[in-house]
Amino acid sequence: MDSMTIQDVLRHIESASTNDAELIDVREKDEFEAGHVPGSRNVPLMGVLLNPDNFFDKAKTYYLICESGGRSLCGAEHLHELGFQVINVLGGMEAYWNYIGKRSQA
Repeated sequence: MDSMTIQDVLRHIESASTNDAELIDVREKDEFEAGHVPGSRNVPLMGVLLNPDNFFDKAKTYYLICESGGRSLCGAEHLHELGFQVINVLGGMEAYWNYIGKRSQA
């Protein structure tokens, strides 16, 4: 399983077909609603862990993000063990807010 910086993830998603890659935010719904990367989809960590087949397709690549990188790493490791193509976003939303020049939205 790989990890990437938010800058690299955004470049990969921008250059990939929308059918090939997706950014998944594993934070809780209220955290996601408070601020998220545009175009990302919210699948809270419990959904990732308990029902991955309901949310993911093994033919796609998923980039997992959370607030600081811990929850997304947990989810990414789990999905990787199940055979999904998954990449953890290093530093999570904190890295994203820094990258775009904003303070944390939380």
